[in-house]
Amino acid sequence: NKDNLDRMCMVDGSYCYTKVRVQIYQERFAAAGKEDLYHAEKLFHYARSFDPTLYHDETIEKLMALPTINEKVDYTASLITSKIPDADRDHVVWSALSFVNLTHAGGKYDPQVKFNGDVCMVMASERDWISGSDSDDYGQQSQCDGKVEVNVTQGNHVTIWEGESGATIANRVASYFA
Repeated sequence: NKDNLDRMCMVDGSYCYTKVRVQIYQERFAAAGKEDLYHAEKLFHYARSFDPTLYHDETIEKLMALPTINEKVDYTASLITSKIPDADRDHVVWSALSFVNLTHAGGKYDPQVKFNGDVCMVMASERDWISGSDSDDYGQQSQCDGKVEVNVTQGNHVTIWEGESGATIANRVASYFA
């Protein structure tokens, strides 16, 4: 809608949040010559959003045993489709690889201009130590000329999409752009 070009809505994240998170992981893994571990960590967290029962060390060990990123992505897709059997495997592979690529791009993104409008942010009430170190708006106010409105929804980065919290997000976004 052309009338909404001066408004944006973000759900539990922002460019600033993604960049800080990716930089921390890059410093921890990629800078130490552990690029494979860096990809394994990203894929583990992606798969865990579909199956919260996955064990970190066991999954990372299995991912690290695979020599290429495509094999790691394929294994991740297997984990997800074993939990959600009716999921389209090709789509799951594509989305897992997209997640790897988008997080990589997000870590490098550096906007050259501020957003010229208002931002509605919907944030999870449960934040980890990385997101907790950011300001109350994930640093977004420094990236826009307008007002940043923060709405907190019960849950964490994954569970806010479920049940009543998911409905709250849908209603908030719809009313923001109405």
